[in-house]
Amino acid sequence: MGYCITYWPSLPEKVPMHFDFSGNPDAWGSKEWIFVIPAAGLLLYSLLSIISRFPQKFNYPVEVTNENRGRQYQLSLLLLSIVKLEILFGFTYITWKQIQVALEKSSGLDSLHLLTFLTILFGTIVWYLRKAKTLN
Repeated sequence: MGYCITYWPSLPEKVPMHFDFSGNPDAWGSKEWIFVIPAAGLLLYSLLSIISRFPQKFNYPVEVTNENRGRQYQLSLLLLSIVKLEILFGFTYITWKQIQVALEKSSGLDSLHLLTFLTILFGTIVWYLRKAKTLN
C-alpha cells in the first residue's frame, strides 16, 4: 500500500487492472485501481488471521484425537502463516508490476508468474497434507 501511495503522483490516469495468461495487460482503469490488489491482499490476510484463532473449527485431513490435537493445530497454524506470507509476496509483486507497467518501465508480468505463484501455493498445501498424515 505504501508503494502505491509513494508512486501515486507519478502514475498516469490509466493503470493496468488485469493481465492475461501471457502476462500482458488486457484491461486498464483509472489510477485508483492501483489500490485494489493491495486491498484484496489485506482483506485475505485479515480473514486468514481471524480464521487462525479457531483451529478447532478447521477441516483436517486426519482424525484429530487427544494425542495429536496439539501437533495438528500447530501444523495447521503454520500452514496459514506460510499461505499468508505467500499471498503477501504474490500480491505485492503484482502491484509492483502494475506500477512498473503504468510508468512504462515494464511491458507486463513475467510469463511464469502465475505458474510460479500457484506452484508455490499448492506445493505448500501438499507439504502440509503429507506432514499432517505423518503426525497422526
